[in-house]
Amino acid sequence: MNNINIDELQNAIDMAEKYHRSQTIKGSERPYIIHCLKVLAETQNSLYGMPGADIRLGALCAVLHDTLEDTDINPDIMIDTFGIDVMEGVQAMTKDDSLPEEIQLKDSLQRIASGRLEIMVLKMCDRIVNLAPPPDFWTKEKILSYYNDSIEIYNTLGHADEYTASRLMSKIRFYKQYLK
Repeated sequence: MNNINIDELQNAIDMAEKYHRSQTIKGSERPYIIHCLKVLAETQNSLYGMPGADIRLGALCAVLHDTLEDTDINPDIMIDTFGIDVMEGVQAMTKDDSLPEEIQLKDSLQRIASGRLEIMVLKMCDRIVNLAPPPDFWTKEKILSYYNDSIEIYNTLGHADEYTASRLMSKIRFYKQYLK
């Protein structure tokens, strides 16, 4: 399906807002739903230029991309509301916290890279949005780790879409200033 039903998208936004309601963007007082909407905008910007891209899948997964990882949502609710394809896309974006922290990103990237193009683009778009100035409480080591993880995302998924990869690399270069 290449088109998105606006009612379905608004339902996904309502669901994400409900489950992220008590959360804020790290280092701010801004509601977490703002992050989800920025990722939606970035993802849609990338996918609209891609022939054959599943705009519906990209949009719904963008809005819901952190719900399995960061909230207590039951995956069955997502399946019942949006279908298995959306739940699987969100699940691919979700780090497996049963693994040691140092391999969680690599595991997630492997799952994303072996799946749908829209989810590869989504992961890069999520990182584009996240490459904002780091919170004041992050250590230099955390900032360096985030920078290195961003390069790993680019190296693993950059082949999926030249435009999105270029935007990601631009943000990584800008983020480098925070390593000083």
